[in-house]
Amino acid sequence: MPDSIVIQWSRLGDVLQTRVLLQRLKHEGERVILCCDATYAKLAELFPEVDEVWPVDLSQLASLAKHRLTHPEFLEVLTTLLPLAEPNETQTAFVLSRSLPAALFAEMLQPKAMRGYTRSKDELRTPPQLVNLEQCLREGIQVPLHIADVWASYAGHSSNAQWLKPLCHMRPCDTRGAFQIALVCDTGEKNRMIPEVWLANLLEQLLSTEELSICLIGAEAASSSSPLSSVANKHTKRVNDLRANTGLMQAAELLSEQDLVIGSDSGGLHLAAAFGLPVIGLYFGGAHCLQTGPYARSAIVFQEPEWSEHTVNEVSEVVGAAIQCHGDFTGVGKDTDLWRPALDEFGLMYECLASEGEDRRKAQQLRRSTLKNCECDCLPLSEACSTSMQTA
Repeated sequence: MPDSIVIQWSRLGDVLQTRVLLQRLKHEGERVILCCDATYAKLAELFPEVDEVWPVDLSQLASLAKHRLTHPEFLEVLTTLLPLAEPNETQTAFVLSRSLPAALFAEMLQPKAMRGYTRSKDELRTPPQLVNLEQCLREGIQVPLHIADVWASYAGHSSNAQWLKPLCHMRPCDTRGAFQIALVCDTGEKNRMIPEVWLANLLEQLLSTEELSICLIGAEAASSSSPLSSVANKHTKRVNDLRANTGLMQAAELLSEQDLVIGSDSGGLHLAAAFGLPVIGLYFGGAHCLQTGPYARSAIVFQEPEWSEHTVNEVSEVVGAAIQCHGDFTGVGKDTDLWRPALDEFGLMYECLASEGEDRRKAQQLRRSTLKNCECDCLPLSEACSTSMQTA
């Protein structure tokens, strides 16, 4: 069985979104190897689409990867750390990280083919799909094309879009006592940090609902006098503040026990979606659900939310609807500005509930031309967007 090696050296959210490509490779009968940061290796071993995980301690190798002169030493260290395949055993190497060392490493495996980022002389070459997508985003045009589906298109033009399998089986919400919610309080992207005062107001509002328990998750600890901590300290019987007190696998286990998770475009939110949990995304700071929304059936996204009391009430109403429907968002009104995911033959597409279906035909045409015409001389996506889509 030929090997396909996927090199994804980015952060947690990207590793989880890579599962769409991994699923397609597995569907086509490949033996799939995922090479990722050692921080996420234990979690990646839970992916049903992966046969083997190659962990790379990028924190230790970062200094060698930064400079061209030390790239040979970087590759030499990698050969001692990883169980590399014999030459000619690798059918295809997929490089998903914008990294020249990652492309060099892929070349060292001597694959029969390379997809994704590749090397041209001493420069990194960006895949045509991403060149066109990035050009659109620079021009302020929001393209209905999810990054996970772009990566999956590197495997070929076959269309087998389907929801990802949850990483574990969840117990139905109605078998428990209190409805359990986790708030993901921070993210690695500083411009995507939800204002703490707003989070504190949301926590206070959610606690007005009986039989509701809340867990606070995050990498950063807050002072005991901060607004969020003050609210949590008043409700210690119903709020479990675990910020800065859990490692990745502990956080994963904790998230898997929740009934619903709320957060910004972060690794924690995507991890909850990977467990099959209903999630409420708060997308801002350059993040848009069209490109990086949770790849999950049970998701609702607030796009560019205002940090106001009105938004607190809106989120609380969506939570209330989810509680009544045991984690299902079907009760959310269709006249709202919320975004909901759906699958078509090209993968995931988020649509605004207030205008659902209006631009679906144009969006599908654009997705078809992008995912099926992957050559450099195809119609640039920016031109297609300017004629067929309006700025979101």
